[in-house]
Amino acid sequence: MKKIVCLVACLCAGTANASIINSISGDETSHAFTNSGEFSGGPISENGFTWTSTNNNSVYGYEGSYGLDQNGSWGAGLTFVGLNTQTGSMTFNFDTSVSSVLAFLNYATTSYGFGSMSIFDAGDNLLESHDLSINTDSGSNNEGEYWGFSRQTADISSFVISNAYIVAADLRTSITSVPAPASIALLGLGLAGIGFSRKTKKA
Repeated sequence: MKKIVCLVACLCAGTANASIINSISGDETSHAFTNSGEFSGGPISENGFTWTSTNNNSVYGYEGSYGLDQNGSWGAGLTFVGLNTQTGSMTFNFDTSVSSVLAFLNYATTSYGFGSMSIFDAGDNLLESHDLSINTDSGSNNEGEYWGFSRQTADISSFVISNAYIVAADLRTSITSVPAPASIALLGLGLAGIGFSRKTKKA
């Protein structure tokens, strides 16, 4: 019986945390940035999300030269958003909550610190955060790494990237169907019933 209770607890706990990912498996949705070259803090709404920034001089749909200190630079050939300041954040609020989010990221290091990423639910509660560690060649152009989060439930309402002149391109999301908490609870009750039945027979 203790083993069954433990299994139910583990199943329920499995829906609470997020995994750090570098790719999305299965069906995904691409959220492209229109090549507008805006200097703005938003809001800008398109392609299933609304983008905002704490810096009114951030760039959206940008393809101009954007320096990333020791991590090289971004520019022509890549349409991206950039924080354009050392401290602050950019937020992607999704029209529909998702279970996974991924983006091609980089930031200016080492003089400006490190970038970070976070996810929040519809109530603006923090689900998970992670400090990034990206190192690309100082002479590189349009290089970076894919970073994101994945959860077992589609409750990611917003994706936030912060600090160190952070930049993002190729935003992607997915929604994965998994057992709802109620289904897990019913499974737990079923397992508990089996355990009780076995105990009764032994008696």
